Amino acid sequence: MSVGGVDGWLVCGIDASALRTGYCIMLGDMIVDADTIHTSSLDRLKDRSAAWRHISLRLRNAEHLFKMDARIIAIEDVFLGPNKKGSLEAARVTGHYEAWAYHAYPYALIERIGASSWRKALNLSSVGKEAPYAYATELLNDPIEKISQDTADAICIASSLLTIHRDDM
Repeated sequence: MSVGGVDGWLVCGIDASALRTGYCIMLGDMIVDADTIHTSSLDRLKDRSAAWRHISLRLRNAEHLFKMDARIIAIEDVFLGPNKKGSLEAARVTGHYEAWAYHAYPYALIERIGASSWRKALNLSSVGKEAPYAYATELLNDPIEKISQDTADAICIASSLLTIHRDDM
């Protein structure tokens, strides 16, 4: 589908964690919106719920603007490390975003994608933060705008899903 000369699907990439959530909304190769939402450690569920409402509002605005439904919402999958408490918290965070996405967007493909998978899809190095950051800033095409690593990862997540599902478009 072509909208204003831009081909592709409306997708949202989410890099969620307990203290901040990066998100990116893309239409084809065009970044519509991308940012990081910081949450406090006092009431994390309430803060995450507010962050989701912000992301969902931005996505609904994009749906209205481009007159199309979101096709894919991709949430970075949990890395289960040696810290049991931290891994459980990360799983809870991902689960919250996934549940909210299924509820708000029943017509969209809700997908979890691991960091190694999105890096591989974009041909990025499997280690370090420099390659995803450089990729994201290149896509932004704005050398002045400074973005957070969470926003950069969310841009890469959204972009990788477009790459993975390119044949389905």
